[in-house]
This record gives sequence, structure tokens and C-alpha cells, in this order.
Amino acid sequence: MKTDSFKRTEENIMINTRSIISVVGFLEYVQYICKYWKTGDLWFRGESDLSNKLYPGIMRGRNWDIYREELNYDEFVQKAPTFTVNRNTTYWDWEWYHLMQHYGAPTRLLDWTMGSLIALYFAVRDVRRGNIPVVWIIDPYWLNKVNGVKEAILNDYNIDGSLIYTSDYTDKIMGLYLKFDAIPEYPAATNSAYIDMRVHAQRGCFTIHGKKKDGFYELAANEKHPRIIKLKLRPHDHRSAIKEDLARNGISESTLFPGLEGLSSELRWKYG
Repeated sequence: MKTDSFKRTEENIMINTRSIISVVGFLEYVQYICKYWKTGDLWFRGESDLSNKLYPGIMRGRNWDIYREELNYDEFVQKAPTFTVNRNTTYWDWEWYHLMQHYGAPTRLLDWTMGSLIALYFAVRDVRRGNIPVVWIIDPYWLNKVNGVKEAILNDYNIDGSLIYTSDYTDKIMGLYLKFDAIPEYPAATNSAYIDMRVHAQRGCFTIHGKKKDGFYELAANEKHPRIIKLKLRPHDHRSAIKEDLARNGISESTLFPGLEGLSSELRWKYG
């Protein structure tokens, strides 16, 4: 792969110059990025349209402020135990926050996955004609090094040099970002609470935004070599072929959404 395979956007984020049309082509880019960044631990996020920003759900509207979010969180924590299977279960603050994200309540969390093909599936899962699907890629260690949050940098490493994500680490990060009176400015990477088979199947992980809606873009603008990339795919016409190829490799609706709902959705796509 040549160096001219990428160009910089106005936000100082790298994007591929030629649209990807196959799973094999996508994996070639991922392998190149791993070698270029000298890391195998990348996070991926599939989006159905190139124009979609790295904004969490709660910041996509015009009415977000910290006070309203705190009220939103407090009310969820107060009322949610009524609907849990075991009402006596005790959750950490950040587990409640992850539950909010999982069930569609607005949060500052953005969903990512550690599986590149999983992100590719979500990029092509439901593409409208004319839209350009894209897969975002970040280096989570880079993010936690440059975001200005000292506590976000991990000190626990595996033998191969990769970072160890522990519950203590999650407590530390989420504790900082759930202090509604003093949340940090920029986003941080945090591991996921595997509260559901779906999160486990999707190899889920999260970034959590700070005060700045454009936090990712400001960090990229301030860095000479930001470790944020987006890979664009060819529009609508190659979506079916990519989904069929992913299904042959074990990535489908029923594997990512375990249960009858996921199976039914897959059968509609397959035979509908």
C-alpha cells in the first residue's frame, strides 16, 4: 500500500483516497494501519454515512448541558432497578451508565468494537442509497495519552506490551467522567461492562466524551500525527456483496445480536 493511499481531511484526520469495495480490501487497510502505528490493538466504529460525526447521542441535539444530563442519569438510576431481572443486584455508577447506553438512553458514550469485521458489518448493515459507509479507527492508547487526563493513562501491561483493561481502570476513568461538576474536556477510552450477551458478541468497548462536543476533532487538529483514521467504502452498490462475504466468515445479524430477534432479522435479509 502506497503513502498516497490516504489524504488529510479538514479536521486533520486521515481518509483513504480509494473507496473500499471488498472485505479483502478492507483488511488490507487494517493490516497496513496496524503496521504503520505499530500496534495490534485498534478500536473500530462502523457508520452508515461519511457525514456522521463522532458525537455521542446526548450531544447530537441542541439541548445538552451537564445539569440536564445529571438529572437524566439520576432519574435512570432511581427508576431502572424496577425493571431489572434481579432487583437486588448492585451496580457500579459506570455500570448504570453503560446500561443507559445499551438501552438507548442518551449518554456521552460512543460504541466501538475491537473487531474490525464487526465494525465493517455495522457500516454496511443499513446503508441508504447515496450514502458513503465508513469505518472509523482509533488507537485507544494514543487517545488516553493525549487527552490531558493524567489518570487515564494505564500502567498495567501484558507481556506483549498491550495494556490491561481492568475494573479498577474503568472505575478510575468513569469516576472522572461522571463527576458532573468537573468532567474533563476531551474523550477517553474505556473498556466495556459486559452486561449483555450482545455487548460480548460485538466485542464492545467505549469512548466517553468530556465537555467538548468536538473533542476528537480538536485533539486531531492539535496533533502532528493523530491516530484517528476513517476508511470509506464504495456506496450502496457493493453493500450486499460485502454482507454476504462477512456472513461466510461468521459475521452476521444472528451472531452479533444473539437471540430470536437477531435470527429473524438475518432470515429476512437472507430470504426476504
